[in-house]
Amino acid sequence: MRSLEQPTKLNTSLRATSFVLTLLCLLVIGFLVTPSFVRLLNAEYWSAVKEYGDDIKKLTLILQDRAQDFDKQEIALLEFKSRLKALLERERERTQAGSAIDQDQIAKYNFEIESMQRTRDQTSNEIKSLEQRRKELQSIVDKAANESTNLYLVARALALGALGAFMSLLAKSHQVEAASKDDENRLQRVWGSMAIGGIVAVVVLGLFYTKQISIFSHSDQTSSAPDFWRVTILCLMAGAFADRIFAAAAGRVDTYLGDKASRQLQTLKRKANTVARKTEPIKPPKPQLVADEKQA
Repeated sequence: MRSLEQPTKLNTSLRATSFVLTLLCLLVIGFLVTPSFVRLLNAEYWSAVKEYGDDIKKLTLILQDRAQDFDKQEIALLEFKSRLKALLERERERTQAGSAIDQDQIAKYNFEIESMQRTRDQTSNEIKSLEQRRKELQSIVDKAANESTNLYLVARALALGALGAFMSLLAKSHQVEAASKDDENRLQRVWGSMAIGGIVAVVVLGLFYTKQISIFSHSDQTSSAPDFWRVTILCLMAGAFADRIFAAAAGRVDTYLGDKASRQLQTLKRKANTVARKTEPIKPPKPQLVADEKQA
């Protein structure tokens, strides 16, 4: 007898331990996990980083070198312009003194300045091209990183929905105990309710995130991501009332499908009656009726 009771107690303790660990994991996922942590688990993000990360680093280094070259060229150009300005002032003084202007020297300075301006413009265009290429590659990586936010929201919705369903069961614990006194069946019912709560919370969050519903009338519909506490309240409530939400949605679907099926059945019946009337043969008149018509 003792040998039969020990495995039963062991199984009960294992189920209880696994349930407590699950609750702890749900609490951590629902309240402590951040998008940055989820990004570490995002395979698509790391694949994009592996494919384009080296190119982005190289482009960044090249851009830094090109920017330094551009600054040097800009400084040299300003120096030549200042020299040309000083030369023109000296030539103006020489003109006032009756001396001739050194046109060759002025033309040489103008040629150098035009050449430096062309080099500077080429460097500027190269910088713009490299910057555009780097932005394109960075946008690919950023797009993959943004998927971490969606994964983070889904994970939180699942965890918070399950916690909300569990809180609802705790509030109705006397009903659960009255319905079943078997620990195994009770745990199965709790697991099932938590699973439904998580799924319903994900659906409700999806409707909220796509702006199909709003948790508050003054919610910011232009924000890039839902607020932390709005998501928390929404998912906990969705999990707590998951059974009612699921029943209401199922009733709506059944009503829609039932009405649609009944309309289709009525249409088929009308078509069948129309076809039957068209294909019905014309019956000849009875002999007695013909004789009566002749006597008349």
